[in-house]
Amino acid sequence: MNKLKTLLFAGVSAFALASCTTYTVSVNTNGVGSKEGEVTASGWKVTQDVTIANAAQNGGINEIGLVEYKYRQIIIWTQRQMKVYGN
Repeated sequence: MNKLKTLLFAGVSAFALASCTTYTVSVNTNGVGSKEGEVTASGWKVTQDVTIANAAQNGGINEIGLVEYKYRQIIIWTQRQMKVYGN
C-alpha cells in the first residue's frame, strides 16, 4: 500500500510541475505557404540553437509567413520546438 501511495504522489507531483506553452505568430502579410521548416531540441540541458533562421533553413524557406513556437517542461526535462511556414 505504501508503494502505491508513493507512486501516486510522484505522478501527481510530476503532473503539477509540468507546463506547456505554444505561441503562433503571423509575421507579415505573406500567406502560410507550402513549405514547413522545423528545429527541435530536448533534454535536461538544451544547448541547440532553436531559432526562426534555423527552422527556415531546414525547410528551404525564403519568405516566412507563419511562426509557431512550442515550449514544454516537465520537472527538469525541457523541449523547445520552432516551426516556420512559408515559401
